[in-house]
Amino acid sequence: MEMNIQDPIYADSMRFGEALIDACSKGIDGAGAFAFAEQNGIDLFLGDKEFGKYIRTNNYVLIVGTDSITDYKAITKLRDYNSKYPKLSIYCYIHDSRKYLFHPKITWFQTSTGGISLIGSGNLTERGLFHNVEIYSYDELDKKEFDEMKDTWLEWLNYSISSNLIFTIDDRIVDHAIKLSSQKKAMSFTSSGSNQSKKTQISTELTELYKKQPALLTVKKRKTTSTPTTPVTLPPKSSTIISQKISKVSNSPTPSVVNPVWTINLADRILVAEITKSGSRWSQINFDKKSFTEFFGATPGGKSGTYRILLKHTNALGKLMETESRPSVSVASHNWRFEISAASGLAYPQGSDRPYVVFDEVSTRSFIYELIMPGDPGYTDINAFVKAWKNANNKTGIARIITDGNTLNASTPSLGLWKV
Repeated sequence: MEMNIQDPIYADSMRFGEALIDACSKGIDGAGAFAFAEQNGIDLFLGDKEFGKYIRTNNYVLIVGTDSITDYKAITKLRDYNSKYPKLSIYCYIHDSRKYLFHPKITWFQTSTGGISLIGSGNLTERGLFHNVEIYSYDELDKKEFDEMKDTWLEWLNYSISSNLIFTIDDRIVDHAIKLSSQKKAMSFTSSGSNQSKKTQISTELTELYKKQPALLTVKKRKTTSTPTTPVTLPPKSSTIISQKISKVSNSPTPSVVNPVWTINLADRILVAEITKSGSRWSQINFDKKSFTEFFGATPGGKSGTYRILLKHTNALGKLMETESRPSVSVASHNWRFEISAASGLAYPQGSDRPYVVFDEVSTRSFIYELIMPGDPGYTDINAFVKAWKNANNKTGIARIITDGNTLNASTPSLGLWKV
């Protein structure tokens, strides 16, 4: 067994989110089950370019819990991906969560020699995939080990489907389950104590569903035969299983929880990068090897594997945009580069003034950045800072300045970074 520790202050290990992409890039058909999912975590896995390549030719079955955390934004995002990729099949596990939680975190992929399994503590959320302290195993299985694992999976899946516990992502019963979860989540922000469940309203549709599910103490004896389980027949994507007559349900507002990783500390390391025009796609920023490896940690020492750089753009007002996941890209010229969304579609400025990008390292391989164009509110300050640094260090080339928040803040109080 290969144990991996995901720790925001420990760089020499793949994050769980990186390991998922690493495994799918090596595998063929696969499946996974996660207790909780959030929109940002879903995008970091299913929206990764490597997963996009994988799912074009391979099948993947994903089962997501609805007891907690998973909200309407997550379900909407899952439905989008389910529609986008014909070979991706997404289902929800729905049960009476007053009795127990659906709490797995597992995925597996078949390979030509057996398979790969990842089992750990991280959920399909940005924090679970990249920023929490999590522990997971990354195991390469031989054919016998993989067949035994898959047999156990299929046996459970068969039982869960026949017991009315697993539903297609588009089934309306999912909306009822998520509404209940959202109500419980909202209650947790305003109340505490054991009477919390009494304040939520379980819909008639869910009550009727619970009656059709096994009692908690109904124990199904596990098979002891070595005969492989018959492959499960999952419902088609358009199926509504038992809920054809279930009415639509209105969305319930869900309190937003901000990931505390995405905050600025003046002790953070900072990189100020002067951006040159590099063809028509200047949004792909080139870096020298030292900046690329020592600041971004794009090529960490130690274990080999798949690594991602997470970025969040802030505008001049300090408003954070969606998380961007970027693989490191090295080219034959020995430049190292990745793309920033903030520059996508923008024309490179005319004249001698160059744009700047300021990166703040908030966690290992995670950065808040601000793009400052000529004419922007913070441009005069950052341009003066760079010119002063060049004069003091007798530099004339393209600036790549590694400093800290305290030093930069003193000279550039107008930047949006300090308003995050």
